[in-house]
Amino acid sequence: MKKVLPLILLFTLIFCTAVPASATNLDPYADPNGNIHIVDEVIPSDKIVFSGSEININTTVDSLLVAFGRNITLDGEYNGDVIIFGENITLLGQFNENVYCFSQSIAINSNNSGSVYNFSGTLTTKANIEKDFCSFSDTAIIEQGANLNRDLFLFANTLDFMGNLGRNLNYYGGALNVSGSVMGNINAMSDTFNINDGASIE
Repeated sequence: MKKVLPLILLFTLIFCTAVPASATNLDPYADPNGNIHIVDEVIPSDKIVFSGSEININTTVDSLLVAFGRNITLDGEYNGDVIIFGENITLLGQFNENVYCFSQSIAINSNNSGSVYNFSGTLTTKANIEKDFCSFSDTAIIEQGANLNRDLFLFANTLDFMGNLGRNLNYYGGALNVSGSVMGNINAMSDTFNINDGASIE
């Protein structure tokens, strides 16, 4: 696992720095600086790919959405699958289908009716995720206030878990620190494993 994880993170780093740079200014929604800002705007159903440097979308999207950018913030409501490639990603709002993220750094603070699949250097989240959450990261922090209703599958060098988990915590990596609530089992293959004061394991 320790040999595989750096390769995954290296691929993510290369992809997320190369692709957005080549995609900048190709999008008709982009301004002259390659930035995209969409607020309360109707997006055509056949417009599914956005590419720019800074991408901020806060509206309702009813179809599949694919975004390539350096700094990406998605708010609003998304009724189709969402696929995102970027250096820094922030997820807010409501996601009603599955989300796939590839980034150097991501903050997931959204409401998710589907599953979330993440590949990133760093991960922080206080999201509500109704289905499974799977992440490959270097460092991961599941913050207090995060509610993960089903299983968590996390591959990382370090994981600090302070949220609430409805089923099983499956961790593969270096250091695991649990301070939150886990309603199922903890299945860990790690170098260190700490259950801190205040943790609740059912």
